[in-house]
Amino acid sequence: WKQFGILIGNNVRLRSLTLKGGYVEITAEELRCMKAFCKGLSHNQSILTLAFCDIPPSGVEMFSYFRPFFESNPNLENVTIIRSGISNDGMKYLCDSLRGLKCLRSVKLNRNFIDFDLIRKFIATINELPELTELNLSGSMIDNAACTTLAKLLTNPKTKLKKLDLSENAIDDDGIFVLVN
Repeated sequence: WKQFGILIGNNVRLRSLTLKGGYVEITAEELRCMKAFCKGLSHNQSILTLAFCDIPPSGVEMFSYFRPFFESNPNLENVTIIRSGISNDGMKYLCDSLRGLKCLRSVKLNRNFIDFDLIRKFIATINELPELTELNLSGSMIDNAACTTLAKLLTNPKTKLKKLDLSENAIDDDGIFVLVN
């Protein structure tokens, strides 16, 4: 795995990388392999898009393994996480990893069933990303309680956000009222 990470880490033509977990439990051995892969990957500065699909709760620790890659790749523009079990620990790992991405333009967190405390932490983190223009939180069970936090993002004078997708969530008229006022 480490050799594969080094191979990809040294590939200057690769622009996109997608990792799919299959939403089965991830073992400690698989996490160890992923850590070795990420160590090798951390040398790549050409990847513009990184996507995670179907990562189970047992695998969210791997978000922390990508931190060296995030820190060493000033060109990363897009991060997508789809149908993954993001727990409190997973959100902490994710937020810690995303915090330094000054070029990040797009974050897509689709169908992740994010509760209020997690979305609050996440929004606080991405509110600090100076180049973010697109945020997709569709199908993540976001409810009215998260609208106050989202409103802070939308009213931040430093935000460059141009596209926000909140479709398929649990936001009703009361939540919309909070967002627009």
